Amino acid sequence: MKLGKKILAALPKALALVPLLFFFLYTPASFVRYIAALLILLFVLALIYARILPRAVVVTRVNDVERGIKLQDIELRLRIRNRSILPIPYFTLADAHGPLYTRSDSWLVNLGPFEVREISYTVQGQSRGEFALGPVTVQGSGPFGLYTWQKRIDLPGTVVVYPTIHRLDLVYRQGLPSGNLRIDDKMYEDVTQFRSLREYVAGDDMKRINWKASAKTDKLFTMEFDSTLYFPVLVILNFCRDDYPARQRESLMERAAELAASVPFFYTQLKQEIGFISTGNLPGASGYATAPIKAGYGHAQGILELISKIASVEGHADFNAMFYESGVGVPMGTKVIVVSPPFNQSQADVLIAAKRRGMNLLVLQIESQVEKVVDEYFAGALNVVSIGRLGGETIYG
Repeated sequence: MKLGKKILAALPKALALVPLLFFFLYTPASFVRYIAALLILLFVLALIYARILPRAVVVTRVNDVERGIKLQDIELRLRIRNRSILPIPYFTLADAHGPLYTRSDSWLVNLGPFEVREISYTVQGQSRGEFALGPVTVQGSGPFGLYTWQKRIDLPGTVVVYPTIHRLDLVYRQGLPSGNLRIDDKMYEDVTQFRSLREYVAGDDMKRINWKASAKTDKLFTMEFDSTLYFPVLVILNFCRDDYPARQRESLMERAAELAASVPFFYTQLKQEIGFISTGNLPGASGYATAPIKAGYGHAQGILELISKIASVEGHADFNAMFYESGVGVPMGTKVIVVSPPFNQSQADVLIAAKRRGMNLLVLQIESQVEKVVDEYFAGALNVVSIGRLGGETIYG
């Protein structure tokens, strides 16, 4: 089929050569023969030029993976290089971007000999997820438009669209807050939280002497640290489809993902450690999507990347298995934040039993604006906060 199309496309040009060959071979006038020979040479050179151009164009991506927030601009960049000594006249370049929205995905480009040029454009993700880019299509024509050429470049790329991050303010009315709490008991000094220097007092541990400061002043100085107690955070995201009401299911699940993504950044700003467990599956993987309890913005971004890629699963969430079979260690005193739609009775029993064993639980319950439900069965036994919308609200836990 492709061969037939190529033959049909080349047929008009081949037919145009027939009269030129006739004039060149059989016309007695030398002037006409010279003109015919010149035109034949022009056709041949244009054909050779059109065959060279596709091989001379090289397109690469500046970054194979780009990341951004849902509904915000994400910049993509392509680098185009002419690796031949011949100039390449205007040609079009188009980049396939899947379901991502963009204002422009094709450009008119011309390149001089050995010239390198970059093209940048922006896309927007209408939903969280991982989206594939490519291929890139380049097409143009030779001199005088006699011969057209086209090149398809398999140039894979990935755009990771994060869920929207909302500003949260978690205020605790009961229980222990998470993170490192300052206390007065020096028994719990944290050597990672430097506070000040003071002059050496007999009996101070030699390991606490700051030798650099002591060398500058000819006096011994001892380092002091803040005294803290450690209370990390664990976010649990219920991403089982059957737990969400059929009405507005997709929007409620996306709201849950956005809330679960916003919590780590709230605690990271407070320099607190945070972990993550979800019933959702990562592409090509089985079991829970998890992240260990760690600190830092890099770790929070890793959790954000997990949430952007996870897919919902069928069935109902088993919180008992999530607590004890997920592989994420839960230190004593951990603040556990459960993001979930309203529970059934068996799920509530598991959480109530965990709280009675000393687990510090906060439930952020995802509900629609028209169907707000807090089951009286566990309303008093668990600390439940109903979340009907997101957008910079204060959450009292």
